[in-house]
Amino acid sequence: MQANSTLLELNLSNNVLRSEGAEDLFAVLRTPNVHLKHLDVSQNELEPDCVNAVASAIRLNSSLQSLSMRGNPIGDCLAPIIQALSKNATLK
Repeated sequence: MQANSTLLELNLSNNVLRSEGAEDLFAVLRTPNVHLKHLDVSQNELEPDCVNAVASAIRLNSSLQSLSMRGNPIGDCLAPIIQALSKNATLK
């Protein structure tokens, strides 16, 4: 993704990324040359330990317009993500 400036939509739903895979993915989204607009990581067994990686990517990424994280057992640890969303102007 870092070297591909034409990838605009990525559907990784139902891939069992788990938190480890999600942390790597969201680390890439923090880089300035990623122009991804739509990301779906629904149903990937993402747990609370990846919340900070998600929040950091949301805060730093300026191209992502939609992010679907439905069906992940993140639980009640959404405060960092909610705070990051308040600083992101592109996510709808």
